[in-house]
Amino acid sequence: MSSILVGTLGSVFTLFCLIGNVTGGALFDKIVTLKTMSISLVLSIVAVIGLMIFTTYINKKVKD
Repeated sequence: MSSILVGTLGSVFTLFCLIGNVTGGALFDKIVTLKTMSISLVLSIVAVIGLMIFTTYINKKVKD
């Protein structure tokens, strides 16, 4: 995996983590803590799986 791809993925992940923290704070104020933590867990799992699929897809494209 190239250093540009790693930097781009890290930057995108960090940007969305920042957005998630801001919106998560608002959700904590409005919704019960357990529900908010459950939603955060599911979204984090989706993000990690998405990054794994994306990097696999990019690696296959680079090899072809």
